[in-house]
Order: sequence, then structure tokens, then C-alpha cells
Amino acid sequence: MPGATIPYEGLRVRTAGPDQVSCARPWGVWATCTWTCAGVLLISAMEVANRTWDLGLSLGPRIVWAITAYCAVLAMIVLATRSTLAPIRDYLGLARPRLRDILLGIVAAILVYATQSILQPIFQSIVSAFIEPAAGPAPTAPVAPMSDLILIVAYFETIILAPIAEEILFRGFMYRGLVSRLGNVATLLITSAAFGLIHKVYGYGWEHVLWSSYIGLFLGALRWYTGGIAASIIAHAVSNSPLIPIVLGLLVGWLT
Repeated sequence: MPGATIPYEGLRVRTAGPDQVSCARPWGVWATCTWTCAGVLLISAMEVANRTWDLGLSLGPRIVWAITAYCAVLAMIVLATRSTLAPIRDYLGLARPRLRDILLGIVAAILVYATQSILQPIFQSIVSAFIEPAAGPAPTAPVAPMSDLILIVAYFETIILAPIAEEILFRGFMYRGLVSRLGNVATLLITSAAFGLIHKVYGYGWEHVLWSSYIGLFLGALRWYTGGIAASIIAHAVSNSPLIPIVLGLLVGWLT
């Protein structure tokens, strides 16, 4: 398939030295999962602590932690990848976005949004069938008004940094560590499930976990088809932004 992920034996290898023979030492399945779990724990540590000990942290410090954690995870993945002696770009599926990647990412995000109203009630029914709903509505903490600066930083974290970091972690590092040993289908399912479960750690309900896993299938399919993560980053960013409902609302209004 054009653009398919390069197998390990097809990866170029960084030369260790003029008189040294180097070979790629890719991370195995369990080591890959361990690195991924470490990244998830680092990203979610503040949210877990805030819920567990009822710290009542405002949005500002939580966003600052998220940005710091995402940057730390990116640094961790780069160091872990370098130790394999494989080029970072090849290992993580990094490439300059092509027009095809941009279009595929936008189309995938639109398809996800278009099926939301159909699938979310189904996911809610599935969760209700297996998990007893809590008695009464869950208490909600009052939301303090956000300053313009906090709002801008929050959009940067949600639309730009989070998609880049999470796609490098799941569709880049984790996908590469699993695909040559488990195959594309198993890797697609595992990375999608892991992507859904991280949102449970973030504090979302099981309906959102199923929905995020569904989105992960689209993102993983883009990784599989294109051989890189450019399209999945774009789809992830567009899905996290408010642009789709705004654009579709304007389009529907114009057509009617």
C-alpha cells in the first residue's frame, strides 16, 4: 500500500561511528506499552491529583501542568526513540504534511462529527447496560470566568499541543512499537483502546471513553493508510477545535 508504515527491517539506521557497526534496536511490545503508560501518567498526574485529593485547582495551573507534561512526554519519546538507533522521523512517522494529508485529516474529522449524533446515544446505551448509573446528577464545580490569556493558552493546548503530543505518543511511538510484531489490525485496535482509556484517566465518563476510542480508530486508520502521523495530527486538531460545528452551521444556514 502506498505510504504504508516502513517495517523495522526497512528503517535506515543512524551510523554509530566510522569503524562501528550499528543496528536498530526497536522497543518490544511490553517496553513500548511501559513507555506509553509513563507518558499517560505524566500527562494526567495533575488531573488525578486534583480529583483524588479534591484540590480544587483552577483551570490556569491545570493548563500550565498540561503544557509542561506534554513537552516532557515529547522529550521522553525522543530520548526513547534515539536509543533504538533508528531515525526519529522514520520511527515516529514524522513527515511534512502533504495536501493529501491535510484533506484526509479534515475529511476524517468531519466524518467523526457527522456520526456523533448517531453513535453517542448507542455508546450511552452500552455503558448503561454494563455500568450502574450514579444516583442523582453528579455535582459540578462552579466554573470561574477565564481571562483572555487563559482562553488563548487553553486553545493552544487543546488544538495544537495536545494533538501533536498525543499523536506522537499513540500513533507514532506506540504504533511503531506494536505494528511489526502484532500487525496493523491489532495495533489499530490496541492504540485506539489506549487512546480512549487515557480520557478516563483524564476524568471523563465511559461514554467519552468509547467515543474517544472510536475517534482513535479514524486516527489509527490515517496512520495506517498514509504511513505517517501528519494526517492524524490534523484530524485530531480539527476534532478538538470548534471550527466544524461553526462551519457546518453556517453552511446549513446558507443552504436553507
